[in-house]
Amino acid sequence: MPPPFIDMVVLCNLELGKAKIDMALYRYGENVSLQILRNDDGIEVSVSHRRPSGVR
Repeated sequence: MPPPFIDMVVLCNLELGKAKIDMALYRYGENVSLQILRNDDGIEVSVSHRRPSGVR
């Protein structure tokens, strides 16, 4: 989870081998969403959710 003062983060030109990907993370209160903006070579993206310890 990003700090409370960050509502959006955009990551551009992340490289895995020869493949490149751009993505954006958006904060919605206690939730975060991920949007793939560019995926040049079909990089597989998965998202998982884990609660911080002590949070119910």
